Amino acid sequence: MERDVMDALGMRRALARMTYEIIEQNQGVASLVLVGIKTRGIYLAQRIAARLQQLEHVTVPVGTLDISLYRDDRPHTIDVPGPAKVTGTDLPVGITDQHVILVDDVLFTGRTVRAALDALTTVGRPARTSLAILVDRGQLAENLKETTIMDQVNNLVSVDQFSNQDVMALLKQAQAFQNGQTVELTRPVYAMNLFFENSTRTHTSFEMAERRLGLQPLAFNAQSSSMTKGETLLDTLKTVQAIGVDLAVIRHPQNAYYDPLVAANLTLSLINAGDGSGQHPSQSLLDMLTIYQEFGHFAGLKVAIVGDIDHSRVARSNMRLLTQLGATVYFNGPKEWLTEDFTAYGEYRDLDDLVEDVDVMMLLRVQHERLAQANNVSFDAQAYHERYGLTVERAKRMPAHAIIMHPAPVNRGVELADSLVEAPQSRIFQQMTNGVYVRMAMITQLLAHRGLLAHAPLEV
Repeated sequence: MERDVMDALGMRRALARMTYEIIEQNQGVASLVLVGIKTRGIYLAQRIAARLQQLEHVTVPVGTLDISLYRDDRPHTIDVPGPAKVTGTDLPVGITDQHVILVDDVLFTGRTVRAALDALTTVGRPARTSLAILVDRGQLAENLKETTIMDQVNNLVSVDQFSNQDVMALLKQAQAFQNGQTVELTRPVYAMNLFFENSTRTHTSFEMAERRLGLQPLAFNAQSSSMTKGETLLDTLKTVQAIGVDLAVIRHPQNAYYDPLVAANLTLSLINAGDGSGQHPSQSLLDMLTIYQEFGHFAGLKVAIVGDIDHSRVARSNMRLLTQLGATVYFNGPKEWLTEDFTAYGEYRDLDDLVEDVDVMMLLRVQHERLAQANNVSFDAQAYHERYGLTVERAKRMPAHAIIMHPAPVNRGVELADSLVEAPQSRIFQQMTNGVYVRMAMITQLLAHRGLLAHAPLEV
């Protein structure tokens, strides 16, 4: 019986990664033509084109390519003289002098690609031809070290960019920094941390990571910046880029604020330090490191995410990575804060049942700044703690090996009993320590991509 290579969730993430790669490797989508290799490649090409339309606001032509007459592993008969005609091919535009990206689902022996290149010559002469493959099942994947997504992109903005290999590579690099590894830069490198929401841990952690790597952080104050005069975020980034900033770390209240910035093909690198209730990739990675340090694996772990789920970018990022890595995710909190996007990743369970069954209890604070005023007025902290909080009594029923996590800031006595914040099972401050090393690893990947490292990280 065949095993599924990739489920629907994995496909969605892979297509997101492929789309970002296409934008960044080609500095936009000008002169691009997506050509799906019949039959499965056609569907994938259409999905990539739809995502490019969302990000770039440009319609990329999508064609289909029938390679059946050009395969060397299937019998076919040509009864007429001259070159074979590919009757199943449909290209909406001419491909001569264009950049054609061939799209297919699986690369195995390479026969399909060779046949596609032969078939293309019958319909035009592209200036450049590239390949976008969903899964590599051939000898290349088995015998060669795969290039991770971070080696190929200029920005790290969403956990949807990360494959399992990417996650583990970042965690191992973070552990190496924790053990004393250092890097050497090819020139002075400048960073700017642009935070449009209040932050202690993330802001300070990124600056510490930058300084430990030898970068020079430049100060930015949102309240005194030209954005208060009407300048757009994109123009602000173009400005600091022109001045010489290499890396911008951004925290912003708007979900997916980074989409137009990525589409603008800036030369500086971007790291998303949190967007509204959307994504928080560095927090998610430091959480993965904390769990990995404790258990040495993810597969089969049971993780409960409890609290104000709907307004939490941490919940959305962690549920994606945890399920992708093989953990089982459960949710608890006020049911009105459990929206449809969570149900695809985990089951809602009663908190008193969860505490006896999980390996990781991950608490979230109530984000009053994102709640409607009426909800804030009626909020009763004690009642919330008794119903949805990890009380001392509930903590006593947790398995001995289970750990308590929280992205912080902690509202003591609300989502978590005061005495549990620094209890033996708590890893809250360890998470903060891990954040520095994870963010060093993320920055290092972008520096390597831009050729700003003299060589690989140095062991000491």
